[in-house]
Amino acid sequence: MPTPVTYGTYKLSRLISVEAIVSADYIFGTHVARNPHVHKEAWEFLFCIDNVMNVMDGETNVTLKKGEAYFVRPGTVHDVLVDSDDSRIFVVSFTCSGGNLLEPLEGRIISMRSEEQLICEQMRLELEEAFVKNPGNLHLYTFEPSETSPFGSEQLICCFMEQLIILLLRDLARQGSPVPKTSEIQNLIQDYFITRVNTYIASNFDKPLDVKTIAEQFHYSRTRFSTLYKKLTGKGVSEAISEIRINCAKELLQRGDTSVGSIAEQCGFSSMQYFSHKFSATVGMSPTEYAARHKERIHTEKLPEEK
Repeated sequence: MPTPVTYGTYKLSRLISVEAIVSADYIFGTHVARNPHVHKEAWEFLFCIDNVMNVMDGETNVTLKKGEAYFVRPGTVHDVLVDSDDSRIFVVSFTCSGGNLLEPLEGRIISMRSEEQLICEQMRLELEEAFVKNPGNLHLYTFEPSETSPFGSEQLICCFMEQLIILLLRDLARQGSPVPKTSEIQNLIQDYFITRVNTYIASNFDKPLDVKTIAEQFHYSRTRFSTLYKKLTGKGVSEAISEIRINCAKELLQRGDTSVGSIAEQCGFSSMQYFSHKFSATVGMSPTEYAARHKERIHTEKLPEEK
């Protein structure tokens, strides 16, 4: 009898994950800079395919020649100027997880190798196939998926951008530029994950919210999500939700202008009874007692001033 082979499972890490496209533009010829803009959360990638282009990045003006690229970080006012009829420019704005890893590319004129230029061309062609274009060239500022979009186009667009970023970071590493180590990258990914999850909880704690709902929001199984969150924070997801809700309830109780029943509802508790039970177990007193003690403490602190 042959000995059964035991296979291990290794979860592949995704250091950078492109999540959304904000705009895509393929510019031929003259383009007048007249509308400086800012993407709050999106990076912008600019690639000069032919001739010359100028990028206004905040207070800095940068000239890109044929085969050169540039990244503008989120939150930066920027614009593009092209004053030649022979110029060709490709611009893509996108959001991604692991965005901190792009910082070595920011504000740097990047010479694109032929392999990287080919990826840009593949991405441009995929964008043209995936979405309904405005009349003329590729100018996507709103997105309507095309009925004739080839299978998997949107995923390929993400893959092309991710591949491009990774190759450019590798180029920098070969040139001796500082690129985060693998351990540092992993920490950045974990910090980013926890920040996004906690932000989501803080923005939705007043709604029906459970581990399954949040796990689905971040494309994890319930078990995997719970295990990862516990490992990174030392607390369970339900505990984190409850903590935010209790803190909200404390603030409302201290103001003293809202009933306990209304506070339970505003803070996302399913009933006043459950709210009272959870609050008492966490704080050590009922919501009514907490409000009364806070009012008494405030009154006591004011007494010396009244004398």
